Amino acid sequence: MIPESYESIGVELIKAVASDRDYLLDLRLNTMAAHLEEAGVVLSHQEHMDRVEHEYQHSYLIEVGGQRVGLLKYKKDPKTVQVIQLQISPEFQRKGYGRRVMEHVMAQSKGKTMTLSVLKKNPALGLYRRLGFIQSGEDSLEYHLEKAL
Repeated sequence: MIPESYESIGVELIKAVASDRDYLLDLRLNTMAAHLEEAGVVLSHQEHMDRVEHEYQHSYLIEVGGQRVGLLKYKKDPKTVQVIQLQISPEFQRKGYGRRVMEHVMAQSKGKTMTLSVLKKNPALGLYRRLGFIQSGEDSLEYHLEKAL
């Protein structure tokens, strides 16, 4: 079971519902569009919405003090934790929210392997490296990272 409240880290995860889609699309456009375009990938509005919809049942709003600061989309199975998306609104980046959420999920997932992908020029790559992720592969756009927990 995925914990929904991380009181000890000052962050709360709220299961996304249908009415959150507009917020999540806006968040995606504000956090990912420029990185994708820098990588030579220009997506239509519908393609961005398709990405929001992908694995939507695993989407959690990240809130601090009742204010939305981002999204964590992840899923667990007995051996792995896959981070599908971690997006923090630009005005809340570099405040430690992404790191705290990742550290908590890692602490709750001992004995598993955590995997994720990140665009090669996305500054979040630095966060993942500081958290101890290592490169397990790559494609033309992304590094594939993992960490044994």
